[in-house]
Amino acid sequence: MGRLGAMKMLPILIVNPSSANGSTLKKLHSIEKELRSSIGEYEIRKTTAQNEATVLTREALRQGHQWIVAVGGDGTINEVVNGFFDEEGTTIGEPILSLLPSGTGGDFRKTWHVGRTAKDALHRMVHGEPRWMDAGIVRWHDADGAPRHRYFANIATVGLGARVSDQANRQSKILGGKASFYVASLRALLGWSNIPVSVQVDEQERISCMATTIAMCNGQFFGGGMQCAPNADPSDGLFDVVFMTDLTRLEIARMTSIYKGQHLNHPKVRVTRGRTVTIRYEESAPSPLEAEGEVFGSLPATFELLPKAFQIKV
Repeated sequence: MGRLGAMKMLPILIVNPSSANGSTLKKLHSIEKELRSSIGEYEIRKTTAQNEATVLTREALRQGHQWIVAVGGDGTINEVVNGFFDEEGTTIGEPILSLLPSGTGGDFRKTWHVGRTAKDALHRMVHGEPRWMDAGIVRWHDADGAPRHRYFANIATVGLGARVSDQANRQSKILGGKASFYVASLRALLGWSNIPVSVQVDEQERISCMATTIAMCNGQFFGGGMQCAPNADPSDGLFDVVFMTDLTRLEIARMTSIYKGQHLNHPKVRVTRGRTVTIRYEESAPSPLEAEGEVFGSLPATFELLPKAFQIKV
């Protein structure tokens, strides 16, 4: 597929101005000339509230636009991907996702080897060929018993991973991705106790364990650069399901090998692969869910992989 010629209508940039501690618009303006010369005319649609990127993406797709560029962090990407689907779960048109990363964690881009700078991301966005990628969907029930669902492109977690994301969202991210999530991890460990769960992956034998973190991985990285699932492939039709179980606080703090994807040999870490993961929680207190750094809902929940859900151009 060529530059803009094969794309339908204008590229739509969904921009989260508050990402990267409010510096995203400045970064975008710094490459405005390169952007326009590379892709021609485009349209910017700014978010002003949480989940608005989902609304703006759906509007753009229903208007016939196809090429959607997420300008922001992993949370913005998550909201954009949720906008690729209508309320009944059907893909709207034929969406193609591109990235101009400008956030704290920057985890999703790392699986695709997209660089940190806007100019590098622009080069990849313009010269890359669209390819199919999978998506995940998590289903749960809210406090009133009503069914809910949310899509994700990268990684969804339960346990300590969700608690770390919640802590990271409550604190300043001025230190940048790795440092911010490291501080959030230390704070989340205070008072942390592993959670009793039972986990069913496809037709495999049900696992009961004291979970530290269970991660349903379509991509490889989470938590500001931790390579949770170094072998995950977002186009192979399966999750890499990473179990971290019964870890002590000291063992968690010492597991720096996760930043290089070398933690899989740890005796309390295991990986299996599957398309559907159901996790039940053995206590009455809520245990939150998380995807792309966004915290929502609580266990029990079912995570399902959707093969070839949309295309990505990076």
